[in-house]
Amino acid sequence: MTSFGAWASAQARRIPASTSIDAPILLDIAALVAFPILRTLANRSEGNDALIGAWTVAVLVLAIRWPASGLGIAAAVMVFPQPIRLGLAPSIAIIAACSVGFALDLALRGQPNGAMRRRLAIVVAGVIGLAAATLVALFRSLLRLDPEIAVEAARRWIEFGAGLAFFLMLLRAFSMGSKRPLIVGFIGISASLAIALTDFVAPTFLRSVRLSWLTPGESSRATGPFISPNRLGTVAGVVAIVGACQALFARDRRWLWAGLLALGALALIASFSRGALLGLVVAGGVVLALRSRRVAARYVAAVGIVAIVVVPLFVWARLAGSGGTLDALLENDKGRFDAWLAGVRMILAEPIFGHGFYAFRVLGESYGATDGLQTAHNEFIGLWAESGVVAFAAYIVTAAGIVGCALERRADPWAIVAIGALTLFLVATCFNLQSIYLTVVGPVWLVIAYGIARPLPPASVGLSDDRQS
Repeated sequence: MTSFGAWASAQARRIPASTSIDAPILLDIAALVAFPILRTLANRSEGNDALIGAWTVAVLVLAIRWPASGLGIAAAVMVFPQPIRLGLAPSIAIIAACSVGFALDLALRGQPNGAMRRRLAIVVAGVIGLAAATLVALFRSLLRLDPEIAVEAARRWIEFGAGLAFFLMLLRAFSMGSKRPLIVGFIGISASLAIALTDFVAPTFLRSVRLSWLTPGESSRATGPFISPNRLGTVAGVVAIVGACQALFARDRRWLWAGLLALGALALIASFSRGALLGLVVAGGVVLALRSRRVAARYVAAVGIVAIVVVPLFVWARLAGSGGTLDALLENDKGRFDAWLAGVRMILAEPIFGHGFYAFRVLGESYGATDGLQTAHNEFIGLWAESGVVAFAAYIVTAAGIVGCALERRADPWAIVAIGALTLFLVATCFNLQSIYLTVVGPVWLVIAYGIARPLPPASVGLSDDRQS
């Protein structure tokens, strides 16, 4: 007699792959739109989270049945502020449900994982190595740090690990032909940038319509739902890269991509994030260099000339908005420099295993950090100082693998977008450590994964390769 498992497997194989991984797009959008509505209703009922709890359970079921659609909803929801009292963000729970969905899909259907092709092996190996090394560092923190700090370290690592798991599942979903995570994710991301700009231009509007929970409060810099303006700046810069590359190189919907470029650029400027702005400038040069060295040289010259005028105006606008002084701004920059040096000293003291995940918050001051900074404010330094040389090497391998995969398909505009997004992220995180924030890495991984894993159309039309010109 045929076993139940064999019967279930046979039935599952009869379901088309697209049905298995994607819910109808209207269901995706309905689940996404319901989230801010229910959050607003919950806030009006004095913190009653029963509505959000019911929504979360419903989306978890959807994520298990249609994991790729769940990834899209998670990508969109992760850029909205999450109530601290819930402990873990709903996005992390959705990502966990998506992993269950993909596991069931593999077990029942026996379908090979298309995302784990040979050209993505280096990327996957780097991500797994990074997760393992930082997890070992977390255990060191749990054993060595004060219990209260250790709990915070564990919470940060869960957010960090969820981002890595999200990236791996995106690779699989996109390689199977799904577009839902990108579509639904960008709906939420665009809405969040629009909220940030609205709050920056009209600070009292959201409060007047009972939507003040969407922002952390009054600030001289645009933040929106991202809590920190630097996190907003990184995401806005990535959105600007997507809009710019697609507006230049895509065949259709250029007006839509131009609008996305404008939205991202305006949000980035309003955030006054100098690291993200520098990342966007560098990413623009890298993208153009992949097309033409001559164009890239002209770009560098133009940027140098414009910077002479724009940089002083940018600094003046920030100081005028915050009411600060140039001395205070320079002192803030000095604090970051001291944090970098403290991280380097921590590396020299524990170069192999590091001091423990999130240990800089406790040890940074003793190694020379000032201003009470809780991180090394540099992704490379902080990762090595806290998690050791293996984590640092895995991070480099992951980035190199992404670049290699993108260069293999450089005729595709989305592959160039992936390189631009990675470049911006790497530059921006040289000034602010952001890998532990799912609201930042979620949108970044979303764009990169689509650029290096999506099936290419039969006739890819993209960048011309005239680098020798």
